Amino acid sequence: REVRELGYEAVKVASYDCASYPLLRELKNYWSTIFVSTGATYDDEIEKAAEILSGVNYHLLHCVTIYPTPMHELHLNRMNFLRRYSHQVGYSDHSKPIDTQLWASKIAMALGASCIERHFTIFPADQTKDCLVSINPEMLKALRKFSKLTRHEMMEDIKEHYPNWEEALG
Repeated sequence: REVRELGYEAVKVASYDCASYPLLRELKNYWSTIFVSTGATYDDEIEKAAEILSGVNYHLLHCVTIYPTPMHELHLNRMNFLRRYSHQVGYSDHSKPIDTQLWASKIAMALGASCIERHFTIFPADQTKDCLVSINPEMLKALRKFSKLTRHEMMEDIKEHYPNWEEALG
């Protein structure tokens, strides 16, 4: 409750707490918007979490708990499974932006992700623990610009500049 009183409107639940049902019930009492990462959760646990979160605005985030996540391990088709439980399905991206050039997030957006969660830093790589998966302000601007495109325009851009994009589907 103390965090809520700081004025935040939403909370994000880490993958390892998606099946922490008492926590989800408690969060539901204080937050109108809840983002739940699902990377470390079994299918039946996701179903139960969705039942608990019924009645509030919640997003299920597809996530792969490999840091950094290689493009061939993204399994973005998994977002379709999550849509059984919520129309708001996003992607928690842990790919290495220096190698992937934001394609993981961009492909997820083109596939209809309701939101993208990224680690973010303003510090140089040697001054942060999660620098491998973090994006910087310029990268965030690039993602925001990409998000303004229609889904058709997104796919055209992806197909033109990242011809192996389907490897991300799983």
